[in-house]
Formats: sequence, structure tokens, C-alpha cells
Amino acid sequence: DMKILGLVAIAALVLTACGQASGATTGPTTVNATLKEMTITVDKTAVPAGTVTFHVTNVGTVTHELVLLKTDLPYDQLPPDPDEAGKVLEDEGQTIVHIGETEDMEPGTTKDFTVDVTAGKYVLLCNEVGHYAGGMRLAFNVK
Repeated sequence: DMKILGLVAIAALVLTACGQASGATTGPTTVNATLKEMTITVDKTAVPAGTVTFHVTNVGTVTHELVLLKTDLPYDQLPPDPDEAGKVLEDEGQTIVHIGETEDMEPGTTKDFTVDVTAGKYVLLCNEVGHYAGGMRLAFNVK
């Protein structure tokens, strides 16, 4: 009887461990984002490394976009784009790396984009003229 109980206990531990391991690889993480005049709202500001799908809705009254950049710079201190007044640089060597974006989104539209991300610091922003400076930016972390 003790042998059977011991085997049942071991089987339970093995099954529990397997269940947890398979639960960690459930596929892409989804981040729901809402854009409107001078705000970006997301349901997660940190995600695990791997595949991430951004499900983005523009509920504003003007064109917006959602851009994901990998950078160690503070989210609110990205350098201005010297070629496009009112915008910030989206790619600057190893300092700022463009990961993905929705492109322009008209009011009332929804778009998805999927990217593979590694651990580090990121910035989510709208890079329509004046929108980054107006507050459409936030820190995003990948663990």
C-alpha cells in the first residue's frame, strides 16, 4: 500500500510540473491598446519575452499610430527627428531600434501587429506630428 501511495504521489508531482511547464508556452501574448488624443492606454505595461500581438484601436477623432521602439533612453526623452519637425527618431543605431508599428490609423479603426521581443526596455508612442510631445508615449517592459 505504501508503494502505491508513493507512486501516486510521484505521478501527481510529475503531472503538476508538466502542467505548469506547458502553461508557460501558451503562444503569443496580446496587448490591447487604445489611442485617442494625446493618450495611449494599454492593458499590460510588461510582458514576457517572445511573440507579442498588439491589438490597437483608434477611438480618437484624428489619425494616430502605435510604434514600438527598443531603447534604454527614458520613454519621455527620445531625440527629435532632424528631418521631420514634431516627430522623434524611430531608429538610431543601437540606441533606438524600431521593432514594429501599426502605420497610420484613421479614427474608428483597429489594427494588429505582431512582433518577437527580447527582454529589455521599450517605448510605445504615437509619432504623428506633435503627438509624442503632447504625451502619447509610455514605458513598456519585456521580462
